[in-house]
Amino acid sequence: MASTIQSTRRKRWDDPAGEAQASEEQQGMIDSHSDPVALISKVYSNYRVKPMTQTYRIGDLARLTDTKVVTIRYYERIGLMPEPERSAANYRVYTKAHLDRLRLVRRCRDLGFSLEQIADLAALSTDRQHSCHDVDNLTRLHLAEVEAKIADLKALAAALRRIGAQCEGGTTISNCRIIEALDRS
Repeated sequence: MASTIQSTRRKRWDDPAGEAQASEEQQGMIDSHSDPVALISKVYSNYRVKPMTQTYRIGDLARLTDTKVVTIRYYERIGLMPEPERSAANYRVYTKAHLDRLRLVRRCRDLGFSLEQIADLAALSTDRQHSCHDVDNLTRLHLAEVEAKIADLKALAAALRRIGAQCEGGTTISNCRIIEALDRS
């Protein structure tokens, strides 16, 4: 009897496709409750496990995007980030889509876009079939704002150079040309 059980185990183990079937007599001799090898060697056909999707906690998102946790929560409150699912323990559970959206928001912030402009860009990015004309317009408007700020900063730098050139240094505040120029402004 022991040799029959061992040969059945060997057939099942050596045959991963499960083509070798034990006879009814041999199957009856194997008590799956007392024989752990029999449990391991059972072939479960047509059983598929869904692959788990990558999930993140809020700290993981913060670390991966170099964003503070409070900022991520703020982006959720104002609608820049979609509301995450909650775990059984009521923790936020983020997916790759959340990570991608946060990276988009961070990159836009780095480029100086306002939160309103980022919301518009994020909304436009969800419809892949939409024309990119609106995105181009938003970008052109932002570029015009940046160039205007650069012109203002250049004018400010020239004014500071002019004021700085008036000061000889080494005198008292009462004779300082920079303070005089600032008082006149």
